Amino acid sequence: MRWLTHPEESLLAVSLPQLAGLELPYLHTPLVQADGLLTPQGCGVLAGVISTVLCFVMYKGSRALTPPLSKVYKHLSLEDRRNWDTRYASVFHAVSCVYFAYRLLWEGDLFWKDADEPLVRRTSAGTYMALGISTGYFSTDFVTCVKYNMGGTEMVLHHIGSLLSVAMALMTGDGHMHTLWMLSTEFTTPLINNRWWLDKMGMKSSILYVINGLSIAIFWVPARLYVFVPYFITLWETRDQLQYVTFFSKILIVVIPIILSILNLIWFRKIMIGVYKVLSKPERKEGAKTQ
Repeated sequence: MRWLTHPEESLLAVSLPQLAGLELPYLHTPLVQADGLLTPQGCGVLAGVISTVLCFVMYKGSRALTPPLSKVYKHLSLEDRRNWDTRYASVFHAVSCVYFAYRLLWEGDLFWKDADEPLVRRTSAGTYMALGISTGYFSTDFVTCVKYNMGGTEMVLHHIGSLLSVAMALMTGDGHMHTLWMLSTEFTTPLINNRWWLDKMGMKSSILYVINGLSIAIFWVPARLYVFVPYFITLWETRDQLQYVTFFSKILIVVIPIILSILNLIWFRKIMIGVYKVLSKPERKEGAKTQ
């Protein structure tokens, strides 16, 4: 079962002798060694390809698999069905992000042990695989969002920033810790997807919908707001290491998290407005009865 807890080891064991010596274009970094085995970066690229295919299959497969599971699906508008279809891959990606972030950031010592390698340049097959999975997901989801104008400007900006960050980290090896730290904010994504599904299934008045909404509000604070505090503290304490990364990577490590934190604050305000409306409904009903 080790392939479940350390899936990158399975990819590192893949042999592709016909691609021996393959390098990443322009950057000239090896993806496949002379013996046909993948390098850690090659592991990430292969994970990206697999993730892209898997997300595409989940998106297309939803059209066939969802109708038997939910009678509501076939009665939704075409736009809502497309939105529904994207959320399976979204949950898969969120679970993957949280798993790798926990294992590599908080459980492991890759980024916290004393080493000659600067923190901003530390990588492993696991970090490359995590970034590859995210690159595949954000690529397919970004195309869907832009093609069908889903999620509005805020969502497009979120996906552009996320896609650039994970893709650049995957290609250059810069800021793996920083990128994984930002990906850990996907913790709340399954709850957000569940809220949308419950809404479309006509369950907005159910206790499950209320509990799910309150859970989003509660977990949003540590997962999407507080997480930026230690991030920026660590970034400031290791600011001298930014000299070891490319100029574009510096922008992605510093600027993108600032943008994401602002977006998360905007979304949190909307969440709290929704929570207030839900919690104030009983009061309005009681007031009406009294009158």
